[in-house]
Amino acid sequence: MPGPQTHWVHSSSPHAIQRHLGRNLRQVYAALPSEPVPEAMAALLRRLDTTQSQRVSDPDATED
Repeated sequence: MPGPQTHWVHSSSPHAIQRHLGRNLRQVYAALPSEPVPEAMAALLRRLDTTQSQRVSDPDATED
């Protein structure tokens, strides 16, 4: 399995760094086998999404 590109980012601009990281992350994740997300992980992600959307809609809200 080929690894991520190892050349350095020659620009220190945030956009260049973001592109570099995005390319490497896509390479790494594309090489992973596609498997379903376990139900416990899916439930946790749904809970985090709900909590995050509540914070965005009401930044002063507190968690239980």
